[in-house]
Amino acid sequence: MGTERILRRLVETLFSLADTFENLDLHAESQGAMQEARALVDKPHMEILPTSLHQHQQGFTSIKEIKYVRRVLDQHTSLHLAC
Repeated sequence: MGTERILRRLVETLFSLADTFENLDLHAESQGAMQEARALVDKPHMEILPTSLHQHQQGFTSIKEIKYVRRVLDQHTSLHLAC
């Protein structure tokens, strides 16, 4: 193997490792976001049972919050993937 080929393979390996670390960071961030979303969903279940209408309003709010968290996560992920 020539020196140039070895250096090229080394650079390719380094880029691959960088991608792997970035994917691991994104995975960790997404797991954190999903835990936050689950906490938002579980929060109404842990509170004292309010009226039925109030329960529906809380559930709707939780769904909106989860959608927002997912949208922010998707935007964050797409920014990282675009680089």
